[in-house]
Amino acid sequence: GTAGRGRYRPENQTSRRSGRPGQKRGGRKGSPAPRPSPGLAEARRRGRAKKLSQVSEQELVTNLQDLDLETESEIPSGTGLVLDERMGSFRCPWDDSFPERPERLQAVQQQLSRDCLLERCIPIEAQPATPQELQLVHSQEYVDLMSSTPDMTQMERRALSDTYDSVYLHPNSFPCALLATGALLRLVDALMGGDIRNGLALVRPPGHHAQRDSMNGYCMFNNVAIAARYAQKKHHVPRVLIVDWDVHHGQGTQFIFEQDPSVLYFSVHRYEQGRFWPHLKASDWRATGNGKGQGYTVNVPWNQVGMRDGDYISSFLHVLLPIALEVMEPVGDPLNRRGEMAVTPGGFAHLTHLLMSLAKGRLILSLEGGSLVPSRVVPLQTLLGDPCPLLETPCIPSFQHVGQVPGSAWWLRGPSAGGPVPCLLLGDPSQPFPSHHPERPERIAHIAQRHLELGLTPRCVPRPPAPTRRQLHSEEYIDRIRATSRLKPRDLHREGENYNSIYLSSQSFACAQLAAGAACRLVEAILTGEVHNGLAIVRPPGHHAERDAACGFCFFNSVAVAARHAQDMVGRALRILIVDWDIHHGNGTQHIFEEDPSVLYVSLHRYDHGTFFPMAEDAASKCVGRGRGEGFTVNVAWNGPRLGDSDYLSAMHHIVMPIAYEFNPELVLVSAGFDAARGDPLGGCLVSPEGYAHMTHLLMGLAGGHVALVLEGGYNLSSISDSMAACTRTLLGDPPPLFPWLRPPLPGTFVTLAEVAQVHQKYWQCLRLTGEPSFGRGCGGVESPPVVLTIGPKLEEQPPSPTSEETLGLESLRLGTHVSGEPEAEPTVSKEEDHEDPGLLGEAAGGGTPMVGDEFATVFYAVTPLAWCPHLMTVRSVPEGGLDATQACQDCGTHMENWLCLSCYQVHCGRYIQAHMLQHHEASGHPVVLSYADLSVWCYACQAYVNHEVLTEAKNTAYLSKFGEEMPGVL
Repeated sequence: GTAGRGRYRPENQTSRRSGRPGQKRGGRKGSPAPRPSPGLAEARRRGRAKKLSQVSEQELVTNLQDLDLETESEIPSGTGLVLDERMGSFRCPWDDSFPERPERLQAVQQQLSRDCLLERCIPIEAQPATPQELQLVHSQEYVDLMSSTPDMTQMERRALSDTYDSVYLHPNSFPCALLATGALLRLVDALMGGDIRNGLALVRPPGHHAQRDSMNGYCMFNNVAIAARYAQKKHHVPRVLIVDWDVHHGQGTQFIFEQDPSVLYFSVHRYEQGRFWPHLKASDWRATGNGKGQGYTVNVPWNQVGMRDGDYISSFLHVLLPIALEVMEPVGDPLNRRGEMAVTPGGFAHLTHLLMSLAKGRLILSLEGGSLVPSRVVPLQTLLGDPCPLLETPCIPSFQHVGQVPGSAWWLRGPSAGGPVPCLLLGDPSQPFPSHHPERPERIAHIAQRHLELGLTPRCVPRPPAPTRRQLHSEEYIDRIRATSRLKPRDLHREGENYNSIYLSSQSFACAQLAAGAACRLVEAILTGEVHNGLAIVRPPGHHAERDAACGFCFFNSVAVAARHAQDMVGRALRILIVDWDIHHGNGTQHIFEEDPSVLYVSLHRYDHGTFFPMAEDAASKCVGRGRGEGFTVNVAWNGPRLGDSDYLSAMHHIVMPIAYEFNPELVLVSAGFDAARGDPLGGCLVSPEGYAHMTHLLMGLAGGHVALVLEGGYNLSSISDSMAACTRTLLGDPPPLFPWLRPPLPGTFVTLAEVAQVHQKYWQCLRLTGEPSFGRGCGGVESPPVVLTIGPKLEEQPPSPTSEETLGLESLRLGTHVSGEPEAEPTVSKEEDHEDPGLLGEAAGGGTPMVGDEFATVFYAVTPLAWCPHLMTVRSVPEGGLDATQACQDCGTHMENWLCLSCYQVHCGRYIQAHMLQHHEASGHPVVLSYADLSVWCYACQAYVNHEVLTEAKNTAYLSKFGEEMPGVL
């Protein structure tokens, strides 16, 4: 089905507003309290519940009939690889040191052989492209001219080369260029014919600078452009996405498609205000295409060097993926890289993983520039299904310029020769339940049956669960729930009334204990390497359970218990991300971890201004955790129904994934409730199985692929079965399915995401991206100063709804001004356009707001340090030998303005001497440093001063070394 097709109306639900937050209930979440004598009212309630369940079930079955649920045999598998030694038979005749040389391919082939990757690929034979295929993009005159170059003398070839920019010609240049283009076309044939799922073309010469009638930048024929046209002409592909991450802008590809709305061209490249080759205004973000193609060219131009993994990943999350999902579903993309940037091989693996969510995984990477071998090998491993490696901590944008642009158990993902294999747990369906109650045994029985029907169960690795022995809840509460197994039915009913939305049976304790145990067994298998990821299909759910109270159908908090069990296993505060996409806020999980910075809790839920269950103010966006855990609770609190795939993916792209990459978890746990799914009787939302698959795929890029899904809510049997099956297939490595259609996000979505971004900018640097409000169409090229990037426009300033041609796929971005009624966030650093130098006060020339007095010519800067920053976790204890405040810079020997790294305790000079501490930060990634001059602490990652109790030890030790006494105020 398509998003929004369901006819379910949330207003038909049983009212959830008649109860109060503290009211005890024994029925549905948020339903009125049972009356002493139910009589007719109870009969009506059961009738309404039964009718609603039948109607929503029937409509959902109808709406899901066109859902793309292929069997395993219909899904293409395998990674095609083109690597032909013949393409190494040419080099520059007059300059042996020319960068584009045969050794590039030879080094890659040797590395692939050492890593045993060649035998894991499906070899694709390279065949020369025909003149007709070349003329899909290039003119006949140009093709004829290039075909004559093998017969020219060397002097003639050099003379012809001099008429172009940065090229050379060899007798074998033309034959090799034919092979390079033809190799890519054969990959397209294999991909579209279902022989492979994705592919890598290791070819030379490169092609993305070549234009219709001319060579340019080492390139003769535009390989990727020809492949795109070939896919459209021969295989009738309607839309193609070309992603170019070569450090040089692919101006040739851009010019070829700049008037074509069937090809979306996205380039992220070094620009430096036009100072970097190819020195074109067309490489700037203002170039958006022409004519019908306007809006289908997207340039992200870096104006500084040293851009890191976080910058590139941010450009994909904030710009590329929202546009690509809204405008089109792509079929192919190129691989490019080179030039004074700091993207790691692992970073390219993550970019590849993000692209694999598009076009049903039909992805081709084609070599352009660059020479670093690991950058070629790691993306191939990702195409083969290997998990993405962990990235450096913190993975954040370095310059923030993206805006300019219980029973048996199964498991998914155990190691195998062909890559990781996933894993699944099935809980005990035997817990008795009231006949009208939505939390019933059929939930997991239907999920299990659907997995069998789709052939997923045989692909999983079975593991039996066991009751957990890990205690997270209070002893008194555990004993109280254990005692219910001996109570009579009447006493069980009375005991259930002591909690919020709880029913009890004699089997409740055993089933809840087994559900938590299954979650623990899952993380054990993941952390020991038995599997890479998995899911636990269990009941009862757990995320509402508090330390000492049952709540909302939940007894023991399975995900929270599993998180603590994981940390106990490794013997340290393992960084754990918990994503809770159940439609109800996981109040129990939040309260358990709200003071713990080692666990990042992110919840996407309906809040409805505090009227949606569990009807508590701490589910609001403004609630961020407490004490040391402040900033590590992120609530995306929706304020209405009918939220769908585009709304949830917007939250994932703009909030969840940027924060997650900055946190850099070592384990991801998902409270996987499916009551936000289309047709659920409690949620009133429209998320499709495809939407859940895409969210799962995004999370699989984190924590080295160590992801565990644990079933929470979801009460429509058809929707939870298909939604969980979609997640299982994604964990198994199947590409996420296509979206039949994606409507733009609801206006309220932008309001909610803007609120979250504004609240969490003080904690997460990834949300402080600067941009220009003129990004996109209709800006007229007007220069505007940088502003803090927020998500969503002021509601009163929204223009009339544009046509689909006018939006050009940029609807899901909505990057611009602040939400109405919200104050402008005060930046923690000076604005980019302010070139006044604050002097030695700011280690990175920032951190203050100027105050100019009438009587003084001097400019003063008032600095308010951050009370906390997310990078304090990098601060290490002072070495046993103490500190020497007179220590010289380890690089230049100076004693002036030295700084102490609080991660490794090396001493280097500040930026106004030789900037060796800044260089140390860039090389090591260590963000927090202490000034021996005034004992202030600077965080490079936050670009701000910080004052927190974690820093007291280092400050006091430095003060003692400098002045011979304890720092005043320190006990």
